[in-house]
Amino acid sequence: MNANENQALNSETITRFIGKKRLMWIIVGIVAVVVAAVIVIPTSIILTKKKTTTTDVRSTTTLSTTISTATPTAITTEPSTAISLETSATVSTEISTVQPFYKNWIQTNSMNNPRIAHTASVLQNGKVLVTGGIGLKSAELYDPSTATWTLINPMNHKRWWHSASVLLDGKLLVVGGEHDNYQCLSSSELYDPVTEIWTTTGSMNSPRSQHTASVLRNGSVLVTGGHIDHVQLNSAELYDPSTKSWTPIANMKYARKWHQASVLDNGKVLVTGGLTNSAELYDPSTKSWTATGTMHYPRAGHTASVLANGKVLVAGASLGDTCMTGASPGDTCMTSAELYDSETGNWTITGSLNNGRTGHAASVLINGSVLVCGGRAYMFYYMSSSEVYDPLTKIWYMTGDMNYKRYQHQSSVLPNGTVLVTGTEEQGLPTSSAELY
Repeated sequence: MNANENQALNSETITRFIGKKRLMWIIVGIVAVVVAAVIVIPTSIILTKKKTTTTDVRSTTTLSTTISTATPTAITTEPSTAISLETSATVSTEISTVQPFYKNWIQTNSMNNPRIAHTASVLQNGKVLVTGGIGLKSAELYDPSTATWTLINPMNHKRWWHSASVLLDGKLLVVGGEHDNYQCLSSSELYDPVTEIWTTTGSMNSPRSQHTASVLRNGSVLVTGGHIDHVQLNSAELYDPSTKSWTPIANMKYARKWHQASVLDNGKVLVTGGLTNSAELYDPSTKSWTATGTMHYPRAGHTASVLANGKVLVAGASLGDTCMTGASPGDTCMTSAELYDSETGNWTITGSLNNGRTGHAASVLINGSVLVCGGRAYMFYYMSSSEVYDPLTKIWYMTGDMNYKRYQHQSSVLPNGTVLVTGTEEQGLPTSSAELY
């Protein structure tokens, strides 16, 4: 084979080798493309779907949280996501409904004496001092740490439908009320928690019962209205703890009993109802009364609670004096509630109670809601039901029933946030029962 033939053979061999190698690389390239198409692209799609699903779940959770805040129903959302190469992503949610303010009442130890139309005051040491009640001058202390009652020295006079106010120095001022033969008292007395002694202090200028008593910012006590021998009073007077004396001040514009008085954030005192729909303000700086907005309904035996936002919630009431005293079996009591805005002086209707009631008790809880319990619906129909007002939704929600039907009882918010309820009557007789919410 000559040189030319050898060179031609080598060239043909190289060409064939290069062709085979090129074909191999082409095949490798095709395989790589196929692998990418089969594995990489579906994986990217799956990851994208997973990311999108996670975003959707978070959005759903955020939406449900918003709904839970804005509506009275608590909504729990539990998303579960299933993702595979063969199936698309799926999201399932489960929604459960609960009662947002429901709590049960727990019985605590009973008082030593049966009581109705008494007072209950939370002292600065956290104990609750209960005084008087129909036919009684006894007093006793409830200790939340031991859930026990201890009788202390009795007051100097029997009292019921009186008032009791914790002064800035920690002493308790008890004022007026009724005693034997339902005669009204003008006397007042002080209890000192340190010495555990009752001391007679200055007497009011007018005997009165079913009045209100409010501790002002300067430490003095404003007493308003009430009645004497079933005649309603429009008089008011101030107690000065430094001189232990009472001073008459300007009369209210309306005579009132079974009314309410609330100390506002601005220091003024709002007086509401008392067999009327009128309301008026007392200004301590001028010692004068000014008419303010009129409630939508006349009220007596209602409650008035100062909310965290400064507004005053008025709830329930009788439609007249007969519902409060039970003199007429045909009388029914009100479910309506309304809010007073101290900045505008106006009243606005808010959510109605689930049960009409009067002679009930109301407590502002530590979460800002208002607990209302017991009361009378109509003649001799006492109630064990209770409900909670939510200032955010402006709706009343039923909560647990008390263990006893109660009327003319007292409720006290303890330092730990629980509510102590004391006294009532059963079959015409006072009872000693107490319970906690």
